[in-house]
Parts: sequence; C-alpha cells; structure tokens
Amino acid sequence: STQSTWDTIKADVRVLTAWNAGQAVMAGPVLVGGACTNTMLPCLARGSQTWLQLLQAMHTAMKRKGYQQTPHLTTSTNFDLNQPFLPVATDAKALLIALNYKDTAEQIDGRADDIEGMHEYLLQCGCREEDIKILSDSTSTSHPDTLPSYANILKALAWLAHDATPA
Repeated sequence: STQSTWDTIKADVRVLTAWNAGQAVMAGPVLVGGACTNTMLPCLARGSQTWLQLLQAMHTAMKRKGYQQTPHLTTSTNFDLNQPFLPVATDAKALLIALNYKDTAEQIDGRADDIEGMHEYLLQCGCREEDIKILSDSTSTSHPDTLPSYANILKALAWLAHDATPA
C-alpha cells in the first residue's frame, strides 16, 4: 500500500508563506524584506492571538502596504485555527532559508533581513540557538554548508525531522 508523504511525517509541521498566483510584485514603495516577514513580525508584536487572527491581520497588513501576495498556511496535520499562535514549543526546531539568487538576473535583495528578523524573534520567544538552522546565499563569505542548495536543503530537512515526535 502506498502512503502519502503527509502520512509519513511524524511531526506537526506548519509553513507560513506569502505568495500570489502571478508574479510576486508590490504596487507601493519598495520595502526591504518580503511580504510575509514585513507583515508577520509587526502583527506578532501586538500580542497573543490565534492562528486565524494572525492570518487575517497579515492579510490586512499586506493589502495596506500594497503587496499583491496573501498569507498561506500549509500544515502536516489538521488543527483548529482558533488555537493560540504559539511560535515556539520547548522542543521546537526552526529552518530559515533565504534565497537571494545572488549574482543572477533574478536577484532579490532583503532576504537576509527577513532571516535576521525571524531569527531574533525565535530567540526572543525562547528558541535555542542550536535549534535554529539558517541557509542563505546573502553573503559571498557563506560557508558551502550554509548555502541554500538542493543538497543542503535536504540535509536541513533531515535535521529538522530527526527525533521528531507526533504532535
């Protein structure tokens, strides 16, 4: 019998992104960082809220700032969106990936700012430094093991899943 990928994932995985069906562009002034980070961190600074309230606040903030993207939540398990948004469990791990496409025609600036903002937020919420892995192509001095290559992303996902327990 064939199992789906989601059936084999042991952990409760939640991925919050911002995207649109067309090209990811902004109608307003250029902002450093992406739509998700530029709206998520200020929304979280307002205090405790549910997942649904966070998504709604992010959507409103994205529209107000002129982003074309909308927030999207992908999960490995079903859960009630009215649960409080708790960013860090005591045994949580985080994988942060910044793809700038450095030195290409598709180069995007600001992803390092996104990662730094999320990194600081996770530390403030009690996540331990050793439980945060960052892959980024934002600097020319990046060690090959920290570049967001296909192989490194697969290794980082394996690290993320190692010792995972059911939610």
